[in-house]
Amino acid sequence: MSQDILFVAVLGLVLIMFLVVLVLNQQKRLNQLQKPRYGFLGKPLLGLAATTLMAAGLVGGLYLVNQRDLQPLDAKADKNVTVEVAYQVLLDNRQTRKYQFSAIPKVDNIEYGEGNNGNFNLFWSFVGEQVLSSGTQGLSEISVSTANPSVVEVELKPGIYTVRVLVVFEGKNYIHSEEIIL
Repeated sequence: MSQDILFVAVLGLVLIMFLVVLVLNQQKRLNQLQKPRYGFLGKPLLGLAATTLMAAGLVGGLYLVNQRDLQPLDAKADKNVTVEVAYQVLLDNRQTRKYQFSAIPKVDNIEYGEGNNGNFNLFWSFVGEQVLSSGTQGLSEISVSTANPSVVEVELKPGIYTVRVLVVFEGKNYIHSEEIIL
C-alpha cells in the first residue's frame, strides 16, 4: 500500500507540475499575443506611413501655394475691328454712275489702330442690281494705312446693293456688310 500511495503522490506531483507548466506557457503565449509584434497598436506600419506622408504632403503643398507671390494675369481680349464705308459720286450718266468708295478701318474705335500705323488688307465685293465695272466682285487693297488710304472706283446702275468689305488685320478676318441704295 505504501507503494500505491507513493505512486499516487508522484503521479499527483507530476500532474501538478504539468498543470503549472501548462498555465505558465499559456500565460506567456497570452502576453505575447497582447503585445503587438509589428506596426502601431497592432496596425500595419505601411498604412500609417502612407497616411502620414499624404497629410504631410497636403500641409506642405498648401504652405508652398500660400508662400508664392501672386502675379496678376495680363489678359487681353481680341481687338474690335470695324469699318466705316463712305462713297461719293464721281461721274453721273443717266443710266450709270461712277462711285468712289472708301473704307476706314477702326481698331477699338481708333482709326487705323493705335498710333495710326495699322496695316490692313481689304477685299471688296458688290452684290446687287447690276455691277458694270469689271472685277468689282473681287476688288482688293493691300497694306491700307493712313499713308495709303482705301479708295475703290466702281461703276453701278441705280438700285440696291450690298457692299461687303473683308478686313484682314493681324492674321484675323473681320467682315463688314452694309446695304446701300444708289
